[in-house]
Order: sequence, then C-alpha cells, then structure tokens
Amino acid sequence: MSKERRREVSSKGGKTVHAAGRAHRFTSEDARAAGYKGGRASHDRGNAHQFTPEERSFGGRMAWLSRKRDEEEAP
Repeated sequence: MSKERRREVSSKGGKTVHAAGRAHRFTSEDARAAGYKGGRASHDRGNAHQFTPEERSFGGRMAWLSRKRDEEEAP
C-alpha cells in the first residue's frame, strides 16, 4: 500500500472514532506520566542527553528569568 493510501485510511479511521466518541483523549496527567516514563527509559538505557556545564548554566539562567517574569506579571 502506498504511503498516501495508508495516510488516507488512517485519517478516515481517526475521524470515525472521534465522531463515535471512542477515541482516547490525553489529559495533562496522562502526558506527564508518559513523559516521565520516556525519560526514565532513556536514563535506564544510558542514552539520555548529558548536559555540559555551559548548558546547565544556561538552563538555570533561563528558568530564573522565566520565574522573574512570572512574578512581575502577577497582580
């Protein structure tokens, strides 16, 4: 089956289950659990990204700026 035909069939199937109300809907809790599970799997396999000191410093600085901006915007 061609790639276009597979895509067409998949699209019809997805539309059908959504219309019937049988499609799975992810909640934020589902997404959080899936992300945690994927992250754990990467660490367990040993192929998770290892941050350099520069990356860690930049990430910490960006988180600080984000928190500061949130505090300034809060009423």
